[in-house]
Amino acid sequence: MAKPGAYVADVTEGITDPAQLPKAAVQKRLRSRRQAPCPRCGKSCYRDSEGARTLHDLGRLRSNRPVDLQVCYSKHRCEDCQIYFNTDMSGLAPPGAHYTQRVIQVLDHAPAHADIEKLFVRFKAALDVRGLMLQGITTDGAPLYPEPLAKVFGAVFSPNLEKALTFLDDALLPATSNAVERSNRRHRKMQKSVYRVRTLRSLTGRIALDLYRERHRSARFNTTFTLHLARAG
Repeated sequence: MAKPGAYVADVTEGITDPAQLPKAAVQKRLRSRRQAPCPRCGKSCYRDSEGARTLHDLGRLRSNRPVDLQVCYSKHRCEDCQIYFNTDMSGLAPPGAHYTQRVIQVLDHAPAHADIEKLFVRFKAALDVRGLMLQGITTDGAPLYPEPLAKVFGAVFSPNLEKALTFLDDALLPATSNAVERSNRRHRKMQKSVYRVRTLRSLTGRIALDLYRERHRSARFNTTFTLHLARAG
């Protein structure tokens, strides 16, 4: 099991044969509508039939597996224009494309400040809808983030950051990936559950007890090892 702060190797590294790649995780999407507007006249047309479409999406970082979307969509017929058309799926993928919009945005060009700014604008809009405020953010250390981040959010680091890093015994380590931060977050939540309701006197006593146990750890290990040998005969 990976410990907090540990990096997990990429299982697909070194694979040159596509047949050896992990199988894609299939996710179903429904884009079937009872009625849809005609793209020519705008008339609301009933569903005539349904079709299926497979799209390649961004893979899962935690499981190292690609993702395929199986989209079920509706087909409609306009009696006035005498044409058949599909329900609008432009928000998911362009017409005739095999990749989703997210993959196209990633692969079409190298990300620039404008791309990161659009991402932060959408993120800020989602926070505003929920009445939340960004207190801090962790990136991978790339130079793409500081300028758009300051432009959209302004100063996001709280004045208690230095105290928090001291409390967590971090020496301002370089930026880590999101997967590592998720592992570290579980460790910090356990620390919070222990220290949240403690008084200064209790904290002092607990730290002293931890130091005492650390000091006698080797002797305690030797005693435990001797007992195990004695019980084993």
